[in-house]
Amino acid sequence: MELDLSTKSPGEQLRILRVFHNLKQTRAARRLGIDPSYLSLLETGDRSPSGDVAAKIEREFGIPALAWIEVSGRASA
Repeated sequence: MELDLSTKSPGEQLRILRVFHNLKQTRAARRLGIDPSYLSLLETGDRSPSGDVAAKIEREFGIPALAWIEVSGRASA
């Protein structure tokens, strides 16, 4: 199954990919080394990850770390 994530924010992409891979937030958060509540904030777009966490997300889910920076830059502009 092909997922078209091109129109989704990084947080939405993260949630879609997590669900696609049948991961609960707690398990995905454990894999990323973060708290599940922080993962929830990332998925809803209420927080942006640190560079280290963005790199972990890129390795685990394939969402480019730079995607988060671009979103943060637009939010602060």
